Amino acid sequence: MAVIILLFFLISFEIANARIFIFGASTRISQLSNWLNADYPCQGDTIIFEENKKTVTFLDQSIQVTSIILPQVGSLIFSDDSVLGEKSRWQCTRRKSPEKVFFQSNAVFAAFSDPASWLLDKRPLLHMNQVPGANDDVVFRDMGAFQIFIDDQVTVNTLRISQDW
Repeated sequence: MAVIILLFFLISFEIANARIFIFGASTRISQLSNWLNADYPCQGDTIIFEENKKTVTFLDQSIQVTSIILPQVGSLIFSDDSVLGEKSRWQCTRRKSPEKVFFQSNAVFAAFSDPASWLLDKRPLLHMNQVPGANDDVVFRDMGAFQIFIDDQVTVNTLRISQDW
């Protein structure tokens, strides 16, 4: 009987523990994982967005390309310092022949209820604990622009949008 009471107490304590969930998706143009096959644009290349996909892209740094083929629906959000037509450090210099590169962010329609959207510690968790709940703190640390799909009412302990959390 004592073992059952102790087990119940430990489970209750674990359920009451709050965690910090950090939204892991990014729509930054300078993030190399947002480019198909990690093939990011060099000077003189053409950027192509998926035509039939809603896209939110944050131009956090300047970029110099020949052209940008935009999607039917979407948003390009410029930072205060970004300039179209100016090369950034993250960009490579001109290729021998210009190429078409494809922006395909994994962040497009990242879902709140998808555990893959959140950066967590390495402790094993039940599936229901892999997304934020009422006792948990949520941090969106990618300043600029982000997009998240929320398909149901959500309650969290705190919600912060900050690089300095």
